[in-house]
Amino acid sequence: MQKKKYRMFFLITCCSIFIWSGCQDNQSINNSTKPLEAEGNTAVNETVKMMTKEEIVKEIEEKYKGKVTDIEVETTSTYEVDLIVGSEKRKLIVNGSTGKVMSDKTDGQVVTPQVPPKALTITKEKTEEIALQQSGGGYVLKTELDLDNNMNTYEVKVVKGNIKYEYEIDTTTGNIVQSKQE
Repeated sequence: MQKKKYRMFFLITCCSIFIWSGCQDNQSINNSTKPLEAEGNTAVNETVKMMTKEEIVKEIEEKYKGKVTDIEVETTSTYEVDLIVGSEKRKLIVNGSTGKVMSDKTDGQVVTPQVPPKALTITKEKTEEIALQQSGGGYVLKTELDLDNNMNTYEVKVVKGNIKYEYEIDTTTGNIVQSKQE
């Protein structure tokens, strides 16, 4: 049983590396030539290139004067972006090739951050390292900044084998505030 878990983890890791290296070499599906439908159902050949997460974050933060707390690929051509502007949470759907905001939803939540998002002392990457170290390895499934509590925390979900771990990590100290295992 343990060997099967390691084989599955190895297979997933190898596939991820293969896909990632293909993206780095501009061999990604996102950089290929795809037919696009124009008005009148006429097919037009045009190169479609996805913007990187970093490019999307920079553009959205500049446009909205806010702080991106989470960004994920939603479909092959769109990103889902969680954003805090002032004291308001927003969820954007962004076209991955143009950077154009296709949907902007406010979930009605007003946040009162204890520490302004730009003053966080522990980075998202550092909290992911802490979570991976605590779980003894695996891979990060999702990391999200949570400003709803009395303290600011990152919620990090880690998968190792068939076990899913969830950690809440304080953004100022790096201490694990809460942990769950499923």
